[in-house]
Amino acid sequence: MKLTINVLAVILVFLYFQDYAESIRANHRNHRLKSKSRKDLKGKKKTSPKKKSKIDTTDTRPLVAKIEVSNAPDLDVITTVNFNPDGSALIHITGTTNLMCVAPDSDNGIEANCKLTIKESCDPSAPNLFSRDIDGDPWIGDVNYFITDPTTTETKSTFRLDYGLTSSATRGSAMVVSIGSSSYCGILSHFPSSFRTLTAKVGKYPEYAGSKDFDPEELFFSRDIDGDPWIGDVNYFITDPATTETKSTFRLDYGLTSSATRGSAMVVSIGSSSYCGILGHFPSSFRTLTAKVGKYPEYAGSKDFDPAGTIGITFGIDGTFTYSFSVRGLEADCEGCGIHVHAGVSCETHEQVKGHGWNQGFVRDLWTGAGGAVYETDGRGYANGSFKLYNGFDIFSNMNHAVVLHAQDGARLGCGQLKLDM
Repeated sequence: MKLTINVLAVILVFLYFQDYAESIRANHRNHRLKSKSRKDLKGKKKTSPKKKSKIDTTDTRPLVAKIEVSNAPDLDVITTVNFNPDGSALIHITGTTNLMCVAPDSDNGIEANCKLTIKESCDPSAPNLFSRDIDGDPWIGDVNYFITDPTTTETKSTFRLDYGLTSSATRGSAMVVSIGSSSYCGILSHFPSSFRTLTAKVGKYPEYAGSKDFDPEELFFSRDIDGDPWIGDVNYFITDPATTETKSTFRLDYGLTSSATRGSAMVVSIGSSSYCGILGHFPSSFRTLTAKVGKYPEYAGSKDFDPAGTIGITFGIDGTFTYSFSVRGLEADCEGCGIHVHAGVSCETHEQVKGHGWNQGFVRDLWTGAGGAVYETDGRGYANGSFKLYNGFDIFSNMNHAVVLHAQDGARLGCGQLKLDM
């Protein structure tokens, strides 16, 4: 019995050392193979798959191009490109074009006849500008059309498009306006410092038929004021009968400078009622509207949310704006949820908030996912971000309007009213 046990022990020990020796030999073989592989790679180029380039979200300086439409001498059309944090671009065109441009209407077989495209150069055969990491040419389709007013031929059209390139990669490229077989081109560059000012060289009026021969340059005159210039019908204003909005302006000489006027009262009077404000210098925040967000009136969703935070809209010199938001108490993990400016000027009732607010005479409704008007929340229902947009209205036409945040199912969760911070 003892002999049998001893024999088994010897066999087990032998098998153990045999396995151990084999593992050592295997390690040596693997080591030689790895060494050979490294030597072989030294003389060869790496063939690792091409990685998709990431968009530099800091390279977002806006670009502008002036385009002279050749069939409308002396008419300049301005186009701008503003870059979103997600890499997409908000492309805007404005000016009097002398072109008749219509929107596509598939129901009636009408195609858009005017388009705006960024190309590599002004050469007619130049390719469209886009990143080759993008699958397909994003400029092919009906996204990049623009329309004009049928009476004045003015345009203020805007669209959002992701062509996968940054501001630096776009600068120096060509912005092309095309209508049918005709095209007009301008080179994209940074905004000039004089972009806030319009200038005109004055010459003799065409077909002047006056009794004297003038050659105008600059006119100066001075006079004493006789009587109260505020008495009369010069200083009236009017309002839109549907919206009650006003943009009235008048000119009056009351003989005092800015310094002498500052601190005085500006009074709005209607009948026996009057409303007053104190005149001061333009604040630094005069380009921004802000709204404090609260719960939407008469919220009818299935869950109880209590949104709170701020929304800001800051206008650029081309009229487009950056829509930024920081709001808590929203639906958790909400993706592609809507955030908009609405046509109403109150958050008191659902009826007063109304629907999306945009200038239907010039622009399409960009308060959509395709337009980039969306937000996302984290697992705690917090949303923080921004995007570029244009709704056809300036800062004063957006002032007082309601901003609305939607849930994943489209229900309206939050509401606030845009105010000018004075």
